[in-house]
Amino acid sequence: MVQKLILGFFHRRLSQRPTAEELEQRNILKPRNEQEEQEEKREIKRRLTLQTVMFAVDKGMDSTIWE
Repeated sequence: MVQKLILGFFHRRLSQRPTAEELEQRNILKPRNEQEEQEEKREIKRRLTLQTVMFAVDKGMDSTIWE
């Protein structure tokens, strides 16, 4: 009984959720562009790598761990 109520609640909530197209039209969701996504991922990886190296240098870790 309770499970049916909960499932009904979530079903209603999900069915009222706007589609990806509607969100793009309202400028909430950016349109997918593979090239931009790849560039963004590369930039995130670059920043994380840089932060890791800076952390290691700051903590005085041995440089042999990077080889």
